[in-house]
Amino acid sequence: MFPPRDAEAPSQTQTAHAGPQDDEDDEAPCQPMPNQIVAPQITDAITQANVTSLGSGPAISVVQSYLSMSQAQGVLFANMVSNQQQLAIASHATTVEAVSKILNLGGGSRK
Repeated sequence: MFPPRDAEAPSQTQTAHAGPQDDEDDEAPCQPMPNQIVAPQITDAITQANVTSLGSGPAISVVQSYLSMSQAQGVLFANMVSNQQQLAIASHATTVEAVSKILNLGGGSRK
């Protein structure tokens, strides 16, 4: 925890416990740590950046899902249009062939 701003600066070396801090059980090895106080604005900025990156994860995954669905739907519509064009060409060819056979049913060829 950070000391209040108006508090006096702590001594030159602080001790950091490697394990949980228990007042009764001080058997954890302590290592001297140089006196380095981090400004609250820096810790707030880092916390906000972490929260932003963690909080935007679900939204980004939803957007990616929407994009993949819209791309798949676009491919689906393109295939539908292509199939419709091919069927239209086939139906025109069938109609031309049928009309040609109907006109040739008269028996002979006219010159």
